[in-house]
Amino acid sequence: MTIKYLKIVFAFIITTLIMCVVNFIAQIALIFMDVVSRLESSSALTLVLWFVTGVFGAIFTEATAGIFMKKEEITYPLVHYPILIVSILMIVLAVVLMLTGELEADNVEFTLLFSNGFVFLSYFLGTGGFSFIGTRL
Repeated sequence: MTIKYLKIVFAFIITTLIMCVVNFIAQIALIFMDVVSRLESSSALTLVLWFVTGVFGAIFTEATAGIFMKKEEITYPLVHYPILIVSILMIVLAVVLMLTGELEADNVEFTLLFSNGFVFLSYFLGTGGFSFIGTRL
């Protein structure tokens, strides 16, 4: 049983890395749209983008876990409980690091996952929120 959970956490890490690349490309597209439309985007838009990326990260973790496990073994609670636990731990870690000043807590326009506390929180709130729903299915 422990091996299954380790496979799911490994799938979550791989999916998070892929979603970081996707989000990076989406932020470049947002900057391009800002230049073309001459409108200024808010930092809230970046946080929403990371939240949505987190939701999709939790969704795609199910598919990635399917690569490492047999399809018959995968259930919603089995996949989403480890993601929920990791997300809660990462949210606590982000809050502690922001309070101690180790993690930047600025709303910036263009940011990567591990460089900004608010972005870190947004991503893992998205994964944790969707995983909470997934545990109820």
